[in-house]
Amino acid sequence: MTVLLTIQAILKDLDAADTRIQQTLELLKSTPVERGFRPDGLEQKCLHDFVDEHGVQELNLQLRECIDNVKAVHMHFTESNDTLNSEVRAVNELLTKCPPSEQCHDFSMLNNDFRSLEQHAAELAGLLEGLVRHYDLCVTAIKHTEGGGDLIEQVKIELPEGTDIYSLEHIGPPQQMGDEERAEMMQVLDNDAAEVEEVVHEIIGHATDMEAHLERITDQLAALKGEQDILSRASHMLDGLGGRLGSFIQVCADYRSRWEVEKQKIEEKLVEFEAAREFYEGFLQAYDGLILEVARRKAVRGKMLKIMQDAVTKVTRLHDGKSFHPFGYIISRAFLTPTYRRG
Repeated sequence: MTVLLTIQAILKDLDAADTRIQQTLELLKSTPVERGFRPDGLEQKCLHDFVDEHGVQELNLQLRECIDNVKAVHMHFTESNDTLNSEVRAVNELLTKCPPSEQCHDFSMLNNDFRSLEQHAAELAGLLEGLVRHYDLCVTAIKHTEGGGDLIEQVKIELPEGTDIYSLEHIGPPQQMGDEERAEMMQVLDNDAAEVEEVVHEIIGHATDMEAHLERITDQLAALKGEQDILSRASHMLDGLGGRLGSFIQVCADYRSRWEVEKQKIEEKLVEFEAAREFYEGFLQAYDGLILEVARRKAVRGKMLKIMQDAVTKVTRLHDGKSFHPFGYIISRAFLTPTYRRG
């Protein structure tokens, strides 16, 4: 921005200098040469006809060349800068799609969800283990029940296709069991049977809670995955930008270096421009001074002529007057001089 302001200031100075010198040249064109300064037969001329404007034109061409060079390097710099800004803006726009994690994710809640899942899983495993024990006890009871084998075969038929019937297929022959032991087993089965439905409801409740926790975790992970993709793309863009950053910096350095060279040339040409203007103004002022000097000399010459005329008049008057007798002395006194005697 500083260089651009300097360029604008120098261009303003150039315009002002050109305006001043053009005004001076117009004054030269509008100032005619007085007839007394022209040889007989020479056509009417102005002061501009006696100056060489080729130097100014050459300076204008050189300045225009410097300005064109500055514009070219400035355009290259602007294109490079626009490309850099465009790439940075693209990264910023991409990152705006990815708000800070603390604003869109509650990681403490995510941790709570994972801990809740672990707790539900542990409790669910305990409940399932209890059901398995109850199931095993039911199988054992079946072994010691009359007609148990036929019942097992009937169960196998009624079970849905694909159901695991490993336990049913590996039921061995019933083992000997006392009446007391059998009664105790049946009592346990009765007690457990009353709790099976409650346990199933608890399992369903745990499963429902786990699904809710899992859904929140899945949503959070999907959001994090989306952010990861955005950040990965932004990182890739920044890697490419970083690889080209050296070229952008080099363009800036070249621009500044070239500008310093052209700036020095322009300043030198400005000095020459101002010197040419001062020369033309000096020529104009010298002509004005010449006119004044001629007028002054005419006035002095007129005074001199008047004084000479007065002097001639007085001399003539003295010469022609009675008080002037060139031969009076010779006639009356000359014979007394030695020279006269020798004669």
